[in-house]
Amino acid sequence: NSFSQAAVRQSRLKFVLPSKPLHQSVYTNGTYQGLPLRAGMRVRLLRRTDDTVGTIRFIGEVDFADGVWIGVELDRRVGKNDGSVDETRYFQTTANRGVFVKSEDLAVAF
Repeated sequence: NSFSQAAVRQSRLKFVLPSKPLHQSVYTNGTYQGLPLRAGMRVRLLRRTDDTVGTIRFIGEVDFADGVWIGVELDRRVGKNDGSVDETRYFQTTANRGVFVKSEDLAVAF
C-alpha cells in the first residue's frame, strides 16, 4: 500500500548537516552585499516571474551540485521538492514547497 511505500522511502533518506557553519555563507548581491544569511531568514527568489517568498531552512554543500546552496521553504507550492533531493534530506517541508538556489538568486524579504 502507499503508506508502506512512503515509510520505506522515508527510511532510505539520509540526513545531511551543512559542512560549513551558517555564518560563513554570505549574501553578495545588490544592496545587501556582505549581509550574512542564516536559517530562518525570509527571502524572495529573484529569478521568478511571480512574487515567490520563503524561509531559509538550509545553507551548505549538497550532494547534487558543487558549491554552497541555499534550501528555501516556499510560502506556496511552487517549488521542486520537499527538502530532499535524490533521497538525501537537507530540510523538511511538504511536497513542492522546497527549492535550492544560489545566494545571488535571493533578496532579503521585508
